[in-house]
Amino acid sequence: MTAPDFDSWREQWPLTPTLRRRAVARPVKIEMNRALPLARNAQRPDRLPLRVLAGGVRLEGVMSGDLYAWLKLSSLHQST
Repeated sequence: MTAPDFDSWREQWPLTPTLRRRAVARPVKIEMNRALPLARNAQRPDRLPLRVLAGGVRLEGVMSGDLYAWLKLSSLHQST
């Protein structure tokens, strides 16, 4: 896979950017149930036709990925 292209991204307020790019991609683990929560009316995979399963995307509980950038959604800080 190639790195994503952020060249067309335009910041509405350049002094407080939303998109935070990384100079070097960082390996990450993604909890897919948090990143893409199952819709309330979604069907379970074992009830889908085989032709749908064969052409679908494979999703697992935790998947590996590369972090190229992230979006700042809040200025609130959590203390740990």
